[in-house]
Amino acid sequence: KIVGPGLYTITVPPASSGIFLEKIHFISPEMPVIAHLKTGRFHVKCLDIKQLAGLTESSAAIGGKHPREWNYLQTKGLTSVLTDAERSVVKSLKEDMDPAGTFNPHICAW
Repeated sequence: KIVGPGLYTITVPPASSGIFLEKIHFISPEMPVIAHLKTGRFHVKCLDIKQLAGLTESSAAIGGKHPREWNYLQTKGLTSVLTDAERSVVKSLKEDMDPAGTFNPHICAW
């Protein structure tokens, strides 16, 4: 139910994950959320423009990134939402774990 139109990915500093989760609950207690607290990555289903503005403002206030819509990820690829440091780690892990590029070759089109 969560994947599709209105799905946004928001990244905040991991140390602020708890604060951001509280902000999401304050903005809309019923908003579906998949939270990766240790990495600071949140996937939220938000179809209300005012709620999205609240999420954007809350994210920015704690040093987070602008929400990215699911369509953006599909067209630009997962690496488009990663920082250079995150991309470097992912690339290194991918090269070490799958040197032949057998699994998900489209993921690391660097």
